Amino acid sequence: MLALLKSGENIAGSLRQAFRGFGAAFLAAFPAFWAYPALAQSANPQDSLALVAFYHKAGGLDWTDSAGWLEEPVMDWHGVTLNEEGRVVRLALEDNNLTGAISSQLGRLAKLQEIRLGYNELTGPVPASLGRLSELQTLALARNDLTGSIPPELGNLAELTWLQLDWNALTGPIPASLGNL
Repeated sequence: MLALLKSGENIAGSLRQAFRGFGAAFLAAFPAFWAYPALAQSANPQDSLALVAFYHKAGGLDWTDSAGWLEEPVMDWHGVTLNEEGRVVRLALEDNNLTGAISSQLGRLAKLQEIRLGYNELTGPVPASLGRLSELQTLALARNDLTGSIPPELGNLAELTWLQLDWNALTGPIPASLGNL
């Protein structure tokens, strides 16, 4: 049945056929399915793997709120928002006791529009791979313990409207490429 849902065939007809014998009461009992197409979607496998790498690198076992992570479908993971195609569009884990580094694998979340990881204890550099996120509009990493220089690749983020890197231990000049934003 999941294959039918993914292929875009007639969902209502497929469900009626799959649940023949249960009657119309069954379909009427699930109005949320029709109102929220994302409920029928699972996360993109590449996005899921990138999030798992992030979880492990950022000390996920010690987060204040890690509800659902690695145990539930990605759409139920605290701080993660998916679009209707099952792609991660928002990662919001502010003030959540994140420790360790920001995984470069976040650069694989091609549809990501918003990263909010401020007010944590993240260390290490800002990954240059974040510069590949062509749809990123918000990058909020303030009040961590990030080190190193600001990657010039962030200047590639043509859609970026909010960049917050203050209260870190970043060094060096502001890259000229950020003037392109």
